[in-house]
Amino acid sequence: MWLPEHEAGIRHSWEQTHKRNYKNTIYRFKKKAIEEAGGDDPRDIQKVVPKNMSSSDWEAICGGHMNAPAYRDKCKKAKQNRMTEKDGSITKHTGGSISFAEHGRRMVCSFIH
Repeated sequence: MWLPEHEAGIRHSWEQTHKRNYKNTIYRFKKKAIEEAGGDDPRDIQKVVPKNMSSSDWEAICGGHMNAPAYRDKCKKAKQNRMTEKDGSITKHTGGSISFAEHGRRMVCSFIH
């Protein structure tokens, strides 16, 4: 075992790891359900129960969490943000970097002007 004074740190690490794993697992389940259901309507997703989860737990997640207005608004805003158009193209999560194609266009413009 470990020393009693390490208990709080170990407990914190354990909880953080499992929070992340749970979040990733639910994300994968939801992504697969969206693909199989053919859309992101929670009522359709709810019918595609992951084989590693009970139907009652999946219904609680789909009917409660995924169908909550705050969650739906958050998803809608995130989808709109991913589709933001800037300089004639859809922006990506690039941290400010530009594509090679865009860099080439800018270089051509700077040499012409």
